[in-house]
Amino acid sequence: MPMIKTTEFDYVLPQELIAQSPAKNRVTSRLLKVDASTQTLSHHHFDDLVTMLKPNDVLVLNDTKVIKARLFGTRATGGKVEIFLLSPTENTHWRCLMKPTKKIHEGETITISSTMTCTVVQKHITEGQHLIKINTAAPIYDSIEENGTIPLPPYIKASQSEEANNYEKNYQTVFAKKPGAVAAPTAGLHFTEALLQDLK
Repeated sequence: MPMIKTTEFDYVLPQELIAQSPAKNRVTSRLLKVDASTQTLSHHHFDDLVTMLKPNDVLVLNDTKVIKARLFGTRATGGKVEIFLLSPTENTHWRCLMKPTKKIHEGETITISSTMTCTVVQKHITEGQHLIKINTAAPIYDSIEENGTIPLPPYIKASQSEEANNYEKNYQTVFAKKPGAVAAPTAGLHFTEALLQDLK
């Protein structure tokens, strides 16, 4: 079997073509249609889905809501730590990414705020992932909401955007309900309530 190199998947994506904030009207986003039967491509806008979908087609919507999964904390030494929550293993224990990790020890407590700390339970439970326990008197998701920030992808530079303060709203789908996601289902961001009604 021939070896495939990751370099074969490299491509140039000019920085100026990466949107830093969503279109004011989400349905005006561009949509590429791939027609498997004719093996052709055609360019559209997202609200053209109304004419593309057939009566018996099914849309599956991911209604998970993005949580404020990025936490910034301080060690007892004064060192700064960034924690990126991935998924809970139980109510208070979470898998996470952490940086820097080299000097952090198991059993160490990191202060997030006056109402929230995290204890490092185990380092490297899998490659690059660690296990922490969140310590707070409030319900876990309430505490994360109060103390965390929305984990924007690295290609979105919120500090350079006029909409930096609006990402809590803009980085959610209109049908997001159940807290738990650490990234938005990107295609879902283009739906609006009006489009969903038109599709129905």
